[in-house]
Amino acid sequence: MPQPKPAAIPARTTVPVKAAVSQPAYITPSVLQWARRRRYKTLKGAVKGLGFDATELGAWEAGASLPSMAQARDLARKLKIPLGYLWLSSPPLPRKARLARPVLNQAQELAPTVKFVVPGAPSPKHRPRVTRYSTYTPDPTGFAGRVAGAAKQAGVKVYDGPVEVSFTIWRRMPQAWSKKKRQRRQSTVACVQPDIYNVLMAIADALKGIAYPDDRYGTAGHCLRFWGETDETEITVKPLNFAGW
Repeated sequence: MPQPKPAAIPARTTVPVKAAVSQPAYITPSVLQWARRRRYKTLKGAVKGLGFDATELGAWEAGASLPSMAQARDLARKLKIPLGYLWLSSPPLPRKARLARPVLNQAQELAPTVKFVVPGAPSPKHRPRVTRYSTYTPDPTGFAGRVAGAAKQAGVKVYDGPVEVSFTIWRRMPQAWSKKKRQRRQSTVACVQPDIYNVLMAIADALKGIAYPDDRYGTAGHCLRFWGETDETEITVKPLNFAGW
């Protein structure tokens, strides 16, 4: 039985390069005006720098007409902006506005900041252990339990919103150090184990369900480590009432 002939594949249509370049560019007029004002204060100055007619450039900024793709590329190059900026819905925010901190929502009642001290040397978060029947995270020194107990005793309560957790670790200076060396190193930065970031993870896990309902609500503040007379960790829990919560 003869097999049917496959259908012919239509030839691929291509757009000539000259035709594509001459297509109108549907740019946003306000973005073009913003970009032009960044480089030139007046339209007259922009005409000389950009090389376009004042009537033509004014029509593009007013939205009365559109430049071609070639003209849009030329504008972006001379205005020193990415070509894609011309298609933004509105001019981009200035750098200071993008980096500004979120505004506090003063309408909400701000929960109190709680500080408490956990005695003893800190312990980092260990890797989870997988057994035949369960998965658990070991805590050989009981550091997580000490953090949770001290937080409850200090009156830390679950806050439904972002919470900043900061801590300062004080490590006891070795007994072998002389009195002069101990005085010199008192309250200086201690570069010792455990890793401060693993300690942060251990504290964050210990405060889950006590200071915040889930890990995603926790944010890290300062994490410091100094030499001192005793081993202890000072922890600060600060609820953050940002707009939108």
